[in-house]
Amino acid sequence: MKHFSHDNIVQLYGVCTTNEPVYIVMELMIHGDLKSFLLARRRIINQQGTPEAEEVTPGNLTRMALDIARGLQYLAQLKYVHRDLALRNCMVGLGNVIKIGDFGLARQLNLKDYYRFERKAALPIRWMAPEAITEGLFTTQSDVWSYGVTLWELATFGGFPYQGVSNQEVLDYVKEGNRLKIPERSPESMASLLRFCWRFDYLDRPTPYRIVQILTENPELVHACVEVPSSTVTDDCVGKFHAPRTTAHARNRSRSNSVSSQMSERIRTSSLLKGSSVSSKQNIAISSVGMHSPGTKSKNSETVERKTSFFFRL
Repeated sequence: MKHFSHDNIVQLYGVCTTNEPVYIVMELMIHGDLKSFLLARRRIINQQGTPEAEEVTPGNLTRMALDIARGLQYLAQLKYVHRDLALRNCMVGLGNVIKIGDFGLARQLNLKDYYRFERKAALPIRWMAPEAITEGLFTTQSDVWSYGVTLWELATFGGFPYQGVSNQEVLDYVKEGNRLKIPERSPESMASLLRFCWRFDYLDRPTPYRIVQILTENPELVHACVEVPSSTVTDDCVGKFHAPRTTAHARNRSRSNSVSSQMSERIRTSSLLKGSSVSSKQNIAISSVGMHSPGTKSKNSETVERKTSFFFRL
């Protein structure tokens, strides 16, 4: 990360390794992560005239999506794959500028255009592209699939992908050639971009540069598509599985009507809300490796920690 220098990438200032624990000194993103930022504004989406509502207009939502795309474009130019692009790893700084952070799973491609993962580890299944699930194959285009899921999260104000179903069911669902449902009331331009990012063959997906172009040409492409639920929903789906290795890129487009219909129904009828917000007045963020802040509870609803990854072996 010390080589990264971009307006839409969280800046690393230094690492303190003299004594235990090890400290990482990074740029402070004063408004915290984008997921919490949007969840805290879910209930005021339609309240015109308030400062918080003005922060999440279609124009501002599209600018946030553009910031993320520009950060992804920068990583692609340096031949890095992020492998964990999600709303929770996009940070909100001064002026609501969005920057990509959390490079714990990032890998450099070097002379290759792909990174192949061949061991057991916890990975964010719900954001992973089909070729990453079936073959452990990570490319810039698999990051583009994850960008599509992140854009879906942005439009649904922190919605949880495939809400209400287990990681194993998501795995099977995506391997069969399915994808997230387009949010209701999505404008056609946003729906088209989501479908573009989620094309099953990674060679057919747009490049980050093309996504930047699309968002620049459509400054109000992203719209809020969310029905505010009445309570927080717990989703604690963690398990272990072994994904089979394949010798070629998976292009099995067969459908299982029973699995797909059950998944569609469960996804359509489930919803979530987590109220939280992050604030700070400092200019430098110092985090201790292996240390985490305790969870907090709001007056209206209890913050629920949602597990979004689980172990598998290729």
